[in-house]
Amino acid sequence: MAAIFETINIEWSGESYEITPTFKLIQQIERSGISLAQLANRAAKNDVPLSIVADVYSQVLNFGGCKTTPEDVYIAIFNTDQNIVSNAIDMILSAFFPKSESESALKKRRNTKK
Repeated sequence: MAAIFETINIEWSGESYEITPTFKLIQQIERSGISLAQLANRAAKNDVPLSIVADVYSQVLNFGGCKTTPEDVYIAIFNTDQNIVSNAIDMILSAFFPKSESESALKKRRNTKK
């Protein structure tokens, strides 16, 4: 059963970026010294360092074609509703953990029944 990653849409500076994480992006982030598993664990405890959030968010945006820096994202975090920041962290982390094809097919079936 092949694994797939969830496509996410991120808004940044009035632009929308559709991003599907890849193994290469995951390696890039983790080679920069950030463990996604540890980040997910800390997120579950509401204990995520904002500098790490800014770094990951910036890397994801840049992967999607945006040109930004961790510093840009860090500054934006303080000018944004903290619920939005929390939701963004959850969305990005959920995109990095692969879903099985059967889960994806089930989700599609549920969405088409609406």
